Amino acid sequence: MEYKFTIKKLWKHILTICEHKKNVARYCFKFGIFWRGVLHDIHKFSWTELYESSKYYTGTCSPIPIAKKENGVSMAWMHHKNHPLGKHHYEYWQDNFDTGRKSLIMPFVYNLEALCDYLGACKTYGNLNDDMDVYKSELKFWKEIGRDRSTAMHEVNKMFIDYCLEELVKNGSLTKSLSKKIYDNCLNNYNKI
Repeated sequence: MEYKFTIKKLWKHILTICEHKKNVARYCFKFGIFWRGVLHDIHKFSWTELYESSKYYTGTCSPIPIAKKENGVSMAWMHHKNHPLGKHHYEYWQDNFDTGRKSLIMPFVYNLEALCDYLGACKTYGNLNDDMDVYKSELKFWKEIGRDRSTAMHEVNKMFIDYCLEELVKNGSLTKSLSKKIYDNCLNNYNKI
């Protein structure tokens, strides 16, 4: 397939970004991190990200893996995950590359925003309307693919996503205070190992 930038694809990609931002913001507001919801992925509107993502836009999935497959790297992804507003990506939290790489524990608020990002992407690309369907679908994806694929994510962050998704499926809700307790328990349990 030949990929090329067009105004039509640019417009469709912008609409997808807006839908994703709306969905993520909704979860951020629901879980008590209002400003993270407002600022989430605002840098997707930079030309670096817009151009490449529009070129590889399909409407059914993120254009980033397609760009990586075609070029060996995605400049949009490099910009996105390393941007100061990209701290909700576990890839941002890596250090000591010269000695083998060290995964760092994401601070609570970015970990909670990552959860909202996962849920927002599931809702956007899965065309799901009901929150419980989103929670169940994301938990299924996380357990079958996402958790194992996230090899550079710190175990504390993985445990946090595990427990929060399980809580959402079990009770249908999650508050900022409950998610903070979950985060603190994950830290404490990890420190006991």
